[in-house]
Amino acid sequence: MVSIRFAVALTVLLLASNARADQTFIVCDLTRSADEKGVLSAITGTDVFMIDPQPDGSTTYTVPPGCRADTLVTKVSDTELMFECEHAVAKGFRYLMTIDRVSGEYEKMFWKKTASGSSGLVHFGHCAPRKRQF
Repeated sequence: MVSIRFAVALTVLLLASNARADQTFIVCDLTRSADEKGVLSAITGTDVFMIDPQPDGSTTYTVPPGCRADTLVTKVSDTELMFECEHAVAKGFRYLMTIDRVSGEYEKMFWKKTASGSSGLVHFGHCAPRKRQF
């Protein structure tokens, strides 16, 4: 009886993990930042994106925390992934995140339009695809 329960539990576990095996994670390591005056600073940090193919042929994208999900716009081309959204907390601020699909270069702009133009930061880094580790 124990071996049958174990076999059923193992089968369910394997089916559940295989159902999500096609997800791809994009891990972007941040290395430097530029303010609106162009002053560069070294930074550290990581942004993680998830690409999740759906059974109907569409794809769902999950972006790093900070985006209001209901404002997310995704543009995908052969050479670039681009995500734009309103910031979830900082009123009036927006994110524009771009990943070069060939080189892996990453740019994350965080800005707000003001009466005198715009202000914000640009983070730079490098991305690489990853599969689920466990």
